[in-house]
Amino acid sequence: VSPSRVEAIISNFTHAIHLDKSLRSEDNELKLEKSTIASCLAASGLSGEEAKKLMASVSTAAVKNALKANTKEALKRGVFGSPSFWIEGGAKPHAEPFLVFGSDRFEQIAHILGLEW
Repeated sequence: VSPSRVEAIISNFTHAIHLDKSLRSEDNELKLEKSTIASCLAASGLSGEEAKKLMASVSTAAVKNALKANTKEALKRGVFGSPSFWIEGGAKPHAEPFLVFGSDRFEQIAHILGLEW
Protein backbone atom coordinates (compact mmCIF):
# COMPACT_ATOMS: atom_id res chain seq x y z
CA VAL A 1 0.00 0.00 0.00
CA SER A 2 1.44 3.38 -1.00
CA PRO A 3 2.29 5.99 1.66
CA SER A 4 -0.53 8.28 0.48
CA ARG A 5 -3.00 5.43 0.89
CA VAL A 6 -1.62 4.65 4.36
CA GLU A 7 -2.24 8.27 5.35
CA ALA A 8 -5.81 8.06 4.02
CA ILE A 9 -6.42 4.75 5.80
CA ILE A 10 -5.18 6.17 9.11
CA SER A 11 -7.29 9.29 8.64
CA ASN A 12 -10.44 7.30 7.84
CA PHE A 13 -9.95 4.92 10.77
CA THR A 14 -9.21 7.79 13.15
CA HIS A 15 -12.36 9.58 12.01
CA ALA A 16 -14.48 6.44 12.36
CA ILE A 17 -13.11 5.45 15.75
CA HIS A 18 -13.46 8.91 17.29
CA LEU A 19 -16.60 10.25 15.61
CA ASP A 20 -18.83 7.34 14.59
CA LYS A 21 -20.94 6.68 17.68
CA SER A 22 -22.40 3.55 16.09
CA LEU A 23 -19.00 1.90 16.65
CA ARG A 24 -19.38 2.21 20.43
CA SER A 25 -21.37 0.15 22.89
CA GLU A 26 -23.45 1.74 25.65
CA ASP A 27 -20.35 1.40 27.85
CA ASN A 28 -18.28 3.27 25.23
CA GLU A 29 -16.40 0.10 24.23
CA LEU A 30 -15.13 0.15 20.66
CA LYS A 31 -16.60 -2.57 18.44
CA LEU A 32 -15.06 -2.91 15.01
CA GLU A 33 -16.72 -5.19 12.50
CA LYS A 34 -15.12 -6.39 9.26
CA SER A 35 -17.67 -4.28 7.37
CA THR A 36 -16.45 -1.12 9.16
CA ILE A 37 -12.84 -1.93 8.28
CA ALA A 38 -13.82 -2.61 4.66
CA SER A 39 -15.71 0.70 4.53
CA CYS A 40 -12.68 2.63 5.83
CA LEU A 41 -10.44 0.94 3.28
CA ALA A 42 -12.86 1.73 0.44
CA ALA A 43 -13.10 5.37 1.59
CA SER A 44 -9.30 5.44 1.44
CA GLY A 45 -9.33 4.59 -2.25
CA LEU A 46 -8.46 0.89 -2.08
CA SER A 47 -10.15 -1.35 -4.60
CA GLY A 48 -12.11 -4.35 -3.35
CA GLU A 49 -9.23 -6.61 -4.36
CA GLU A 50 -6.63 -4.43 -2.58
CA ALA A 51 -8.76 -4.32 0.56
CA LYS A 52 -9.26 -8.09 0.48
CA LYS A 53 -5.50 -8.66 0.13
CA LEU A 54 -4.74 -6.23 2.97
CA MET A 55 -7.36 -7.81 5.24
CA ALA A 56 -5.92 -11.28 4.53
CA SER A 57 -2.41 -10.09 5.39
CA VAL A 58 -3.29 -9.22 9.00
CA SER A 59 -3.32 -12.87 10.01
CA THR A 60 0.10 -13.68 8.55
CA ALA A 61 3.08 -14.52 10.74
CA ALA A 62 5.00 -11.50 9.40
CA VAL A 63 2.29 -9.05 10.45
CA LYS A 64 1.81 -10.72 13.83
CA ASN A 65 5.57 -10.64 14.48
CA ALA A 66 5.73 -6.96 13.50
CA LEU A 67 2.86 -6.21 15.89
CA LYS A 68 4.65 -8.02 18.72
CA ALA A 69 7.90 -6.15 18.01
CA ASN A 70 6.13 -2.78 17.79
CA THR A 71 4.24 -3.47 21.03
CA LYS A 72 7.47 -4.40 22.80
CA GLU A 73 9.13 -1.20 21.55
CA ALA A 74 6.12 0.89 22.58
CA LEU A 75 6.24 -0.51 26.11
CA LYS A 76 9.98 0.14 26.27
CA ARG A 77 9.33 3.79 25.35
CA GLY A 78 6.56 4.18 27.92
CA VAL A 79 3.50 4.22 25.65
CA PHE A 80 0.34 3.94 27.71
CA GLY A 81 -2.45 4.63 25.22
CA SER A 82 -3.40 5.35 21.67
CA PRO A 83 -2.61 7.40 19.77
CA SER A 84 0.94 7.91 20.98
CA PHE A 85 3.76 9.45 18.98
CA TRP A 86 7.52 9.16 19.44
CA ILE A 87 8.89 12.54 18.36
CA GLU A 88 12.48 12.93 17.16
CA GLY A 89 14.17 15.90 15.58
CA GLY A 90 12.44 18.71 17.41
CA ALA A 91 13.95 22.15 17.88
CA LYS A 92 15.44 23.12 21.24
CA PRO A 93 14.31 22.68 23.97
CA HIS A 94 12.72 19.56 22.43
CA ALA A 95 15.82 18.18 20.70
CA GLU A 96 15.77 14.93 22.68
CA PRO A 97 13.23 12.30 21.53
CA PHE A 98 10.04 12.24 23.61
CA LEU A 99 6.61 10.65 23.81
CA VAL A 100 3.37 12.52 23.05
CA PHE A 101 -0.06 11.10 23.82
CA GLY A 102 -3.35 12.16 22.27
CA SER A 103 -4.82 13.17 18.93
CA ASP A 104 -5.37 16.67 20.31
CA ARG A 105 -1.60 17.26 20.21
CA PHE A 106 -1.04 17.47 16.44
CA GLU A 107 -0.73 21.26 16.44
CA GLN A 108 1.84 21.14 19.25
CA ILE A 109 3.80 18.40 17.49
CA ALA A 110 3.89 20.47 14.29
CA HIS A 111 5.11 23.53 16.23
CA ILE A 112 7.87 21.54 17.96
CA LEU A 113 9.01 20.11 14.62
CA GLY A 114 8.90 23.54 12.97
CA LEU A 115 6.11 22.52 10.59
CA GLU A 116 3.12 24.53 9.49
CA TRP A 117 -0.22 23.35 10.87
